[in-house]
Amino acid sequence: MMKKMSLVFSKNTIIEIGIFFTFFFLFNKFIFILSIFVLCFLVYNSNKTSNFPLPKELENLKMKAFIENPSISSNLMKDKFIFEDKIDIPHLKSENDILVKIYSSALNQVDYIYQFSQIPIIRWFKMSHFGVGMDFSGKIVQVGKNVTKYKIGDDVFGFTKGGSLQEYSLTNENIIFKKPDSISFNEISSLPSCFGTAYRSLTYNFGTDVKNKKVLIVGCSGGIGIFAVQISKYLNFEKVIGICSSRNKNLVGSYGVDEVLCYDLENDINDCKEKFDLIFDNVSSPESGLQYDKYKSLLKPDVGEYIVINGTFKQKILGALQLLIGKRFKIEPDHFHFNFGSQDSKYLEIGSKMIEGKNLRVLYEPHNFDKREIISCYEVIESRRTKGKLVIEIKKE
Repeated sequence: MMKKMSLVFSKNTIIEIGIFFTFFFLFNKFIFILSIFVLCFLVYNSNKTSNFPLPKELENLKMKAFIENPSISSNLMKDKFIFEDKIDIPHLKSENDILVKIYSSALNQVDYIYQFSQIPIIRWFKMSHFGVGMDFSGKIVQVGKNVTKYKIGDDVFGFTKGGSLQEYSLTNENIIFKKPDSISFNEISSLPSCFGTAYRSLTYNFGTDVKNKKVLIVGCSGGIGIFAVQISKYLNFEKVIGICSSRNKNLVGSYGVDEVLCYDLENDINDCKEKFDLIFDNVSSPESGLQYDKYKSLLKPDVGEYIVINGTFKQKILGALQLLIGKRFKIEPDHFHFNFGSQDSKYLEIGSKMIEGKNLRVLYEPHNFDKREIISCYEVIESRRTKGKLVIEIKKE
């Protein structure tokens, strides 16, 4: 497990904790008691001593890791994280676990969006129990007895269970896939979150039968957008149109989009005469607001569908409920859906096969494994001005 850190609470955190306890004690004692029980169970489960020893070659080693600062005393990105070089290498927690040595980690906005929860009960729990990052590529160094698909020495990629911006992490066989020999660690680490989110969003309503349908990709030059353009062409959408800034128009055009509309050239969007079966929006956010009102007039009447992957708190709640009850009982607005993405390994398999078959090109930019560069990369992601994926090389190939 990671090295334990003392929890230091800021004044704001103490105030939030007081408000949280007061609210639930006064208005809903059941939820209050249930929340405390769940928190205690999770903390107990995370702190249990593992009965699975490390491989002998790792027994006396420590690892470097980029982790959340337990004392959030500033709103600056540089103060919210720390870089440690003497963290305990995680032990297997069950026979289903896999320990991997991480070679490359791709960064995502979600890495920090949920990292600093404003809900004290979540923040308190997360401070010293989870690492930063999800997407990785690397080599398996230890497997539990129940692992059947992979073995020690296999090169794999996918999602971690305890952070990817560190030298070692845990995962399991349901959220990884074997790395093709012809693809580099940096390239394949760019795939998991963005490709899975794009593929699931583009096939959520219509499946893969889209040859007579038109799609509009809002934000087509970022990590998800570049994949969405190529997946749309691969699935044979009748027409694929993207929206990005004029400076990225040529870049996106090189990935096969049929037409590019530039949001900084108002006439491009205002003069668009197309009506779309699907609008895939990966620009909306709590900061920029929901773009639905801006683009809904471009949907085909009655049949057009709008998919968004980030948005307001309300959309996320409705999306979560929809995910729980299934599409049969629709609770979201008509022709609208919030997509959480997926960690299903089937998307990892589809993506790797598309790369091998020359149907998918990965645009990525490698960076060094140190705090300054990682923070710089996250600031670029926060500005929503990325081109493709930003990748951190944990171990040079």
